[in-house]
Amino acid sequence: MAQIRYLSMFRHPVATDLPVSLTHMEPALFGYADGTREVLIGGSFTYEYHTGYVLPVGLATIFTIREGGRDIYTVTGSFVDVFAFGYRPVHDSSGAGMLQVLETYLFKDGDEITGLAAAELLQGFGGDDTIRAEAGDDTLLGGIGSDQLFGGAGHDRLEGERGDDVISGAPGHDTLLGGDGNDHLEGGFGFDLLSGGAGDDFLRGGVGGDRMQGGDGGDTLLGGLGDDRLWGEDGNDYLFGFNGRDTLLGGAGRDTLRGSTNADYLDGGADHDRLVGGQGGDTLLGGDGNDRLFGRLGPDELRGGPGDDRVYGGSGDDLLLADAGDDQLDGGPGSDTLSFQLARDGLEFDLATGTLRMAVRALFGTDTVVSIENVTGGYGADTLFGDAEANRLDGGGGDDLLHGRDGDDRLIGGHGDDRLEGGAGNDTLEVVSGFGFDTLSGGAGDDLLIAAALDRVAYMEGYDQLGGGDGNDTLWGGYNARMTGGAGADVFVFSAPMNRDGEAAITDFEPGHDRIALPGLPEAAVVMPVAGTGLVIEAGGVAVTLRFAATPEEGDIVFGY
Repeated sequence: MAQIRYLSMFRHPVATDLPVSLTHMEPALFGYADGTREVLIGGSFTYEYHTGYVLPVGLATIFTIREGGRDIYTVTGSFVDVFAFGYRPVHDSSGAGMLQVLETYLFKDGDEITGLAAAELLQGFGGDDTIRAEAGDDTLLGGIGSDQLFGGAGHDRLEGERGDDVISGAPGHDTLLGGDGNDHLEGGFGFDLLSGGAGDDFLRGGVGGDRMQGGDGGDTLLGGLGDDRLWGEDGNDYLFGFNGRDTLLGGAGRDTLRGSTNADYLDGGADHDRLVGGQGGDTLLGGDGNDRLFGRLGPDELRGGPGDDRVYGGSGDDLLLADAGDDQLDGGPGSDTLSFQLARDGLEFDLATGTLRMAVRALFGTDTVVSIENVTGGYGADTLFGDAEANRLDGGGGDDLLHGRDGDDRLIGGHGDDRLEGGAGNDTLEVVSGFGFDTLSGGAGDDLLIAAALDRVAYMEGYDQLGGGDGNDTLWGGYNARMTGGAGADVFVFSAPMNRDGEAAITDFEPGHDRIALPGLPEAAVVMPVAGTGLVIEAGGVAVTLRFAATPEEGDIVFGY
């Protein structure tokens, strides 16, 4: 405890023994508070230096340590209930005695202190100090110099202040503040707060959901076991989530952010950043600047933000959001979706013009696209074409045209007057809003068509299920079609080449409310209603049955449409 001015301790004379030891590694000089007499307390409070000599200390004692150097002080008390600094009482377990410490420990030339099992304030001043807390909610202040601060059991506050400090938490909710200098901070068990301050700092979380802030400088932040929040702040920082559902915020500077085992959120912030996902379904947001985003494993969501970004989805079914700038977008393995949901104007996108590489027109820039299977439009009137694979085309808002081409596609219309054409394959076509006049055509294959509100549904060929939904719908069907109009005054249009026998069905025909249209029949065709079972169409030796569980009224069946 080199160059400490004084440390005053008072003990009630009737108190029971209080085993405490103060250990110093060099010889020291002592004076007494009253200046005249020495009152012993049974040797229960002792001072010991490196030769092993034990000096009993009196009732009121002032320690004056005049020698410099690196000293080690250990204060322990197995029967102490409360230990405090700064005019706060200290009681032993019997309650009869009181030890009053009138001053805080102040260390100048490189000291080591271990506190008691209670709340304390332990403060270094100058030099490279080592301060260890025990149980209790302690405050440790390193002061000037490269200090080592170790928390104990309890909710501790450890401040390195000035110098390159090493600060470690322990069980409890600790606050670790590096201050100025290149500091090393380690969280413990519990929900800790770590703040590096100025300098190039290293922060690592422990067990629990920790909060880490790098501060100024090029910092390294590593999450621990738990759902951590890492914020690099200013400087070129490196952030790694490690384990848990972590949130990584780069802040200003050219940062590198890496996710880990769970679903993490990564936001690069300003400048040119590098973001790498982990094994879970991560969300990566590049922010301003020319960023590099890598989704890796899992179904990730990636958005480069403003700037000329390079975005790679990696394994899994990823969602890539196009944004301002000339971006390179690569979905990687899996069924990946490219979304233009931020686009206000109409766009055209054709997957078949180059499955591996193609240019996008009408967005914020010219994007290069690789390995994309699905597309989502924006707010405008979009034209989206699929390829020979199974695609998902979602028009979004606006009057959209969606054409799936080959493959088992799913086409989704939104607000606006949409036209959905499935093409070849077993397609699913649906309009999810109820607004607009939509036309759905399944094309060849066994298609499922679902519309809503005032829609028109057109079928070409195959075994299809057509659902009109709410509103006054028009459903086109042929051989083997099964049509359900839903609520509203619907028109069921049966259109077939009449070159073979066949059958179709209407599940919810309402006489006097719905109509059946038979366009394009041969002149010699004969239509024979069958009460309660539908009608039969015969022409040239071919018979087609259109089944419905009702008897049509006059005017319900029309020829032509």
